[in-house]
Amino acid sequence: MRREVCFVFFCLFCSSGASAQAPGAMSDIDVLVNWRDLGGQTVTMDSCRIAGTTSGFVRCEVRGDAGSIALDAATMDKEDLKFAYSECAQIPQNRKPECRVVVTGTVLPGGSSPWIKSAKFSRQRPK
Repeated sequence: MRREVCFVFFCLFCSSGASAQAPGAMSDIDVLVNWRDLGGQTVTMDSCRIAGTTSGFVRCEVRGDAGSIALDAATMDKEDLKFAYSECAQIPQNRKPECRVVVTGTVLPGGSSPWIKSAKFSRQRPK
């Protein structure tokens, strides 16, 4: 009896979304559409074009400007932030293939638009 109760509790715990596991690699569109459900989770967005910067965030453009995701500058990897500021801050700079990156970071819960903190880039090879 005790084993069955533990099993039922374990199944309820796993299905409740209480697991801390990251959902893994996701498309930029999936992150844009599902960011409200991903709050607090670490995601790897398979494509992001750095399309502008401010002192507060780096703008990650989603597929041809379907939308954008803000990468929190205060918590970003400093080398990646420096790269974004120096290489991809504005047009025509940000049209370079090097400005398309893979982003891993934690989706901030709440708010009115998607934000990712502690962002880290992996560079994609130009296509």
